[in-house]
Amino acid sequence: MNERDDGVPDRDRHGGVPDHDVPSAWRQTAQRHYDPEEGTELVTEIVAAIAAAREVGLHEVRSPPLYECIDAPALERTFFESPAHRFQYEDGAVDFRYAEFLVRVQNDGWITVFAAGEDAS
Repeated sequence: MNERDDGVPDRDRHGGVPDHDVPSAWRQTAQRHYDPEEGTELVTEIVAAIAAAREVGLHEVRSPPLYECIDAPALERTFFESPAHRFQYEDGAVDFRYAEFLVRVQNDGWITVFAAGEDAS
């Protein structure tokens, strides 16, 4: 985690996404935090983040089916199956496209949804 001269860590400034990792053609539109200890599934939190970005209810996120874009159970096993897995990758993250969004899942539990800017491809 980097710090700038104002002393604020990058991860705190952007709610989980370091400055240098933010895609320049995308803007953050929603974010949620997944904690496997709370008993929810990662897939539910990803869908909730996408729903927040679309400003719709959780059950309105249907197309495309999430499983066509990412294997969420495999991602959950890789990053969150046990406390040791969570910290195995210092800054682990997986990015994937979901419809009009770029979704990033980080091994610290942050799920961030980005919407395309004018020059995103």
